[in-house]
Formats: sequence, C-alpha cells, structure tokens
Amino acid sequence: MSEINMEKLTRLAHLQLSDAEQTAARADLEAIIGMIDTFNAAEVGDTAPMSHPLDLHARLRADIATADITRETYQALAPSAENGLYLVPQVIDSE
Repeated sequence: MSEINMEKLTRLAHLQLSDAEQTAARADLEAIIGMIDTFNAAEVGDTAPMSHPLDLHARLRADIATADITRETYQALAPSAENGLYLVPQVIDSE
C-alpha cells in the first residue's frame, strides 16, 4: 500500500484537520484500504458479478389508465389557454 498523503487529501476535500484528527483519519483510511485489499484477494473463479445477492425481480403494476381526464379539463384550470395551448408570459427579453 502506498503512503497516504493526508495533506493533499484534506486540501482536495476542503477539510481542516488537526494533527490528531489527521492521524485518526489516516488509520481509518488504512483500515478501509486493507479491507478492500482483502476483498480483492478473494478467489471468485468465474462467478459473474451481481447487483444483489438474491435473485429478485422488480414487481411492477400493470400500466392501466384509470382516469379519463381530457386536455380541456386541465386547461380549464390554467390561468390562460388558447387553441389547446397554455399561454405563459414571455421570459426572454428580445432586445
């Protein structure tokens, strides 16, 4: 494992750590890297990667329309609509 440059890490993360905090953070990072190295050393053979340990499938409901709402119903609630279009104030200055 290469040496962890705590000064560079804290600068990149915009953190200000005391010497004691840097020592504790370094120990935590070394433990995390050691755990990752342990996982990387595990023999997995030709096991395919998976996103979940269980064979689960997303249960989706059927996409069935349950309400019969027309455009006119929505446009009746709009502050301003004309010929099937919603009218809104101009937001871009043309000058």
